[in-house]
Amino acid sequence: MTEGGGRRRRLVRDYYLISVLLIGGGLITSGLVELFFRYFENRDQIALFQREVASGAAFKIEQFVHEIERTMKGITKSREIVTKGISPEFQFELRKLLLISPPVTDALALDESGFGRVEVSRLRTVPPGQRRDLSASPAFRQAKQGKSYFGPVYFVRGSEPYMTIAMPIERFAGEVIGVLQAEVNLKYIWDVISGVRLGKAGYAYAVTRSGDLVAHPDISLVLQRRSLAGIPQAREAFAEGGPGGAGPRGAKGVNLQGASVFSSSARIPGLDWAVIVEQPVEEAYERLYASLLRTSGLLLLGLGTALLASVFVARRVVRPLGRLREGVEKIGAGDFGYRIELKTGDEIEALAEEFNKMGAALQEALSDKVRREVEEAERVNRMKRYLSPQIAEAVLKSGGEDPFRVRRREVTVIFLDLRGFTNFSDSTEPEEVFEFLRGYHGEMGRLIFKYEGTTERFAGDGIMVFFNDPIPQEDHTDRAVQMALEMQARVRELRPGWLRRGYDLDLGVGLAAGYATLGTVGFEGRMDYAAIGNVTNLAARLSSEAKGGQILTNQRTLGRVEDRAEAEPVGELQLKGLTRPVPTFNIVRWKAAQKVV
Repeated sequence: MTEGGGRRRRLVRDYYLISVLLIGGGLITSGLVELFFRYFENRDQIALFQREVASGAAFKIEQFVHEIERTMKGITKSREIVTKGISPEFQFELRKLLLISPPVTDALALDESGFGRVEVSRLRTVPPGQRRDLSASPAFRQAKQGKSYFGPVYFVRGSEPYMTIAMPIERFAGEVIGVLQAEVNLKYIWDVISGVRLGKAGYAYAVTRSGDLVAHPDISLVLQRRSLAGIPQAREAFAEGGPGGAGPRGAKGVNLQGASVFSSSARIPGLDWAVIVEQPVEEAYERLYASLLRTSGLLLLGLGTALLASVFVARRVVRPLGRLREGVEKIGAGDFGYRIELKTGDEIEALAEEFNKMGAALQEALSDKVRREVEEAERVNRMKRYLSPQIAEAVLKSGGEDPFRVRRREVTVIFLDLRGFTNFSDSTEPEEVFEFLRGYHGEMGRLIFKYEGTTERFAGDGIMVFFNDPIPQEDHTDRAVQMALEMQARVRELRPGWLRRGYDLDLGVGLAAGYATLGTVGFEGRMDYAAIGNVTNLAARLSSEAKGGQILTNQRTLGRVEDRAEAEPVGELQLKGLTRPVPTFNIVRWKAAQKVV
């Protein structure tokens, strides 16, 4: 055996072993990582789908209850109430309620003292002249205050679920002369629940916070008063920060029959109930298991292909001289992107590496120059789209990392919305509307630039601006408040001119501070810089509630500037999408002598 032949065989063996270790190890590692994330991704998709189904059923149940409520309200507004009050003739209206709403089994009209005046029932005979005293009942007390009452679930004859609904009877608006109380049989919710199907064996059921089963596809479980207080998914459905929060949530548990299930839930607004969707674990994870099996097969196939390719490559490296000559010719001809791949471990490899370095240096010098020019042009264009000129200039001079990378930061968000704009745009020529918007946006944009805010978007008359990004601003809330006050002042100056032209418009502002996720969204060729999070939703809801001339904010945001800004309380507002009322304040002026700009 010649020395050259032995060296070639050693090269093939060495390169094969190295390829097995590097390529095989990399594929196995990436495959395991892919399997890990695929598992959690599929589990979240299952939970998200289940929550959508549960939310749909919860909405139907909510509509069922509210439909009865609307029917009862219609009964309380009958002509008999206005002319005669709660008289014996009102029995006709109560019987009409039983006819229209089959779930209502009993209806009772109470006078303003809480005594029964008129009562009807489809299940029992009501003795004539019976006057029950319900003045101490929670239903009467709440309805007497002008509020609808939805009582807890109770069981009649130890099996059928019922609830009490009560509402005020008003002769005129605000004049409560009695209470209409109805007993509702909840067996009718079974139709909604029994219609929910997930796959072959998935189902849904409704449960109260105390664990009482309200509706189940197997109605015998409801009639047996089976308690779900001990199963984890029932507790999870009512846990704080649980299924009412954002994002998919699902968990394994055990159903009433002791079988393993994957479940998700959704609460029913206005009622202390939840809809829970369950599916056997084997069926829920069926697609996941199939996906993992396919991924594992592809991983093995890729690994085998890579190993065969490594043998092929290893055999080819025994011919380095021809490759080296070819590479030298190409680099000499100006093809700086060509690379000579030699791993011989001798002077030939060292020579090839030097040629590669030379070509790489030449190529990098050219490509870096082009890349820097393109990146700088794109960076400048992106800056000018979102930022005021002075902030864009500061970011460009600062250099460093991309200011539009995805990150989480505390910001102060402002939503601007013109009151009366919808009527204005409907009754005005399009050209005149856009001419007005150009002037309005110009006035607001001048102040946004002045206070160095970042414009998130324009949506017709609506504008969203936030502070403290991409350049940090220690006084970002001060800037936002002062800008909002100056905007309101400018609108007050513009309003007389608007009114002379027939534009009955005014500005409402919502302002909130908190943490948001920031970054670019969209698709190639059309990207926007956006702030996403609860703080943006809160500012938008406050803006929608603000009257003309108001700057509404929450208590937490006001606390940042309360020693420098004067505000008046507006009260607690029930904002859309928020479970609790929000104490709200209207900022009226800046007290501090020193201003940001």
